Amino acid sequence: MAISMRLITPSQLSLFSISPVIGAWWEELEARKLFEGSKPAVSELDQQLFADGLRHEHVLLEKLEKEGHRIARLPGKQTEADYAATREAMAQGVEFIHQASLCNAEMRGSAGDKGFREQLAPLKSPHP
Repeated sequence: MAISMRLITPSQLSLFSISPVIGAWWEELEARKLFEGSKPAVSELDQQLFADGLRHEHVLLEKLEKEGHRIARLPGKQTEADYAATREAMAQGVEFIHQASLCNAEMRGSAGDKGFREQLAPLKSPHP
């Protein structure tokens, strides 16, 4: 019997921690194209928070660029090309990588995802 390995995303872990029964199953069934139910509609508040977050990112990136910082703007689609572009930007010493995509044998995601932030927090240099 062959065992299939599927990477877990930080979003799936987050959904599971909020609602182990519902959230994680929705994500898993969707990934396997078996989801037949309907998810609750996205609230107006969630839509507004998402739009505000995108606007905030744009303003912050523009500010950093005006200050002369080097920024790699990546698609963040979790593809092999994105993983390679993230590694390349890191190797070149780019100061900020927008939508960095990371992957190892156990999980994949963006560096801004909560799961990655928590894992990377102990690794941060004590020197700015």
